[in-house]
Amino acid sequence: MRKFLFAALTVLLGLALYAPPALAGSGSVPPQSHAFGNSRVDWMKAYTQWTFGDASNPITQPECGTIIDGAYFMNTPVAASTEYECDIPTGVPIVFVHAAYFAWVPTDGANAEQIEATAETLFAYGQSTVTLDGKRVPLTTTATGAFDVDSEPGSAYDTIFGLGTGSVLTAVVGQITILHPLPPGKHTIFAFVDFTPAGGPQFDVTYHLQVG
Repeated sequence: MRKFLFAALTVLLGLALYAPPALAGSGSVPPQSHAFGNSRVDWMKAYTQWTFGDASNPITQPECGTIIDGAYFMNTPVAASTEYECDIPTGVPIVFVHAAYFAWVPTDGANAEQIEATAETLFAYGQSTVTLDGKRVPLTTTATGAFDVDSEPGSAYDTIFGLGTGSVLTAVVGQITILHPLPPGKHTIFAFVDFTPAGGPQFDVTYHLQVG
C-alpha cells in the first residue's frame, strides 16, 4: 500500500493555487484562519488520527466519512478513480485530505527530525487540484511537524502497517481542504494529484455530495 494518499486530505512547499470560492458563502477557508475552532495544522492532525489511528479503520471502509469534532471528515482513497456517495447534514463544514505524505517512526526515520524531513522531501507532485461544482478551490500546503497518533486496536497503523497499538510518532506534509458548510442539495467535489515526480502514482477521487 502506497503512503502517497489523497489526505486527503488536507494543509508549506511554497506553492499555492488560487481561485474564487465556488459558491457564495462557501469554499475553502483562508490558510491562516482558525476555522471552526481549529488551526489548519490541528485539523490535519485530527484527520490523520482518524485515518490511521481510529479503530474504525476508515480507509478500508466503503463509506464516505463521518462527523469528527463538528466537521464531516471525508474518506481518503488509496486507489485511482475512487468515487464516494456522501450524505452530509446541513450546516456542517467539510474536511478532507486529497494529497499528502505521511511519515512515521520507525519506517521513515528514527526521530522527529528525520520523519519531518522525509515528509517534506517526498511530498512532491506535478499537479494538484480540487474543484467544487466545477470551480477550483484554492490549495495550500501544510506541515504538521511531528506529533503522536494514538493507534487503536484495529486501526490502519495496527492492522495494515503492523505498528501495533499505542503512540506512533507521525509527521505529515500535504494539502487539507476545509470547506464552509454547503447549501442544501447536490454537489460534486473532484480532486486530482500527480505524485510521479516523487516516484508515486496519480490519484483522482470524486465525492458525490447530498447536503441536507
